[in-house]
Amino acid sequence: MASVISDLGLVREVCSGRAAGVSEDTQKEAANIVLLNSIAAIHAHTIGQLLDTALPLSVDIDYWNSQDGGVFALTLYLVQSLPWRLAGWGSGMIEAVARLADGHRGGISGLGSALYSSISTKRLFPEVVLSSAKGDGSAGAIAMTPLLRVPRSANVLSLTRREIRYKLKRLEDAQDSLAAMIGSLSQAAGTNKSCPDEREARGEESAFVAMQQIEQVLCFADKNGPTDIGKPVHGPQTLIGQICLAEELAVKAQTVSARFTQKLERFRRPSLIARGWLPALVFIFCARRLSSYIADNRESFKEWLLDGAATLQNYVAQYILAPLRSAYETIRYGKHSYRVVTEQSLLSDFKSLEDMVVGFARRFGNVDAADVRRRVECGDLSDVMQVYAREMQKPFKNAVFGDLVEAMLIQVQKVKVDVGQTMAALDKLL
Repeated sequence: MASVISDLGLVREVCSGRAAGVSEDTQKEAANIVLLNSIAAIHAHTIGQLLDTALPLSVDIDYWNSQDGGVFALTLYLVQSLPWRLAGWGSGMIEAVARLADGHRGGISGLGSALYSSISTKRLFPEVVLSSAKGDGSAGAIAMTPLLRVPRSANVLSLTRREIRYKLKRLEDAQDSLAAMIGSLSQAAGTNKSCPDEREARGEESAFVAMQQIEQVLCFADKNGPTDIGKPVHGPQTLIGQICLAEELAVKAQTVSARFTQKLERFRRPSLIARGWLPALVFIFCARRLSSYIADNRESFKEWLLDGAATLQNYVAQYILAPLRSAYETIRYGKHSYRVVTEQSLLSDFKSLEDMVVGFARRFGNVDAADVRRRVECGDLSDVMQVYAREMQKPFKNAVFGDLVEAMLIQVQKVKVDVGQTMAALDKLL
């Protein structure tokens, strides 16, 4: 925009007769060319500024839609914004006391009355506009009512929901208005580009129409009222007037996005500090409690880690490395003994599994040992798995006070037997 402003200033000086040695027709033709190019640049810059303002609004709209949900979302937003609400409330009380001190009236009773009247819904919910419950059109009658006299229908969560929906509505209206302005400006730019002969024939009137559209957008950025882009033009200004207007619009167009952003700032989502202070506080509290718990039980944690590491090391050495090493030695070196497991070891493991399952089933009412052994031979551990499934509903409690650990150990023994049978089958293959 700086180069556009500089070119318009130079053309304005030329058209004012300050440049010598240039004919009037040449001056007018050059001024029209520079004016049209400058208007096109201002037009494009204004559209870009409107896009920069409209695109971030989608994030804020999604945030307010997510907050306008259940009780938990409303309560979370209320707690997050509570410090800022209390700050506004406190400032209102200070103002009431200051006004009372200036008047020197009422004494203690007047002070109490002023403080009581300052505790209003408008202080805690400044964006909420409540209508009168009687429907008499006195909007805001409840909004300035002291908080202790607010009707039950307007509780804290309902007021929070009203505030969220009000901000959401304002952002959606602003997004629609920005979209309408962008569409109208883009359509006007396309029309001017598609008909160069007609644009050249109309001359100053075409430039004035484009500038009027940009001016309406800039005026809307400074006001809260609706905009009417594309309003018909009754007559063009003079060439000097158009150049001065274009120069003024170029200066204002540099801050379109900033002015719209400032205008919508109070309706956008809270700052990162407002959204993050509560989760950060909860995280710090939980981290402190967890670190204290770990510090108090560091010896127990150390023992658990050492036992877990030893168990994992033994399992890997016995059930992974040892079979792989044995298989490698069998295939690579051709030793005389090819058996990975012995029959006596396999029978002993299977007998231990049967005894464990029979004893476990007897504790839960199944006294038919022969039937249990027969089913174990077929690989059926339903007596154990039923109890295991029930115990897994409360794993931490049952691991200490229940039968979960015993059921898991029986399954470990079953895995050991299955591995032994697999190794026996491998022996037969070798």
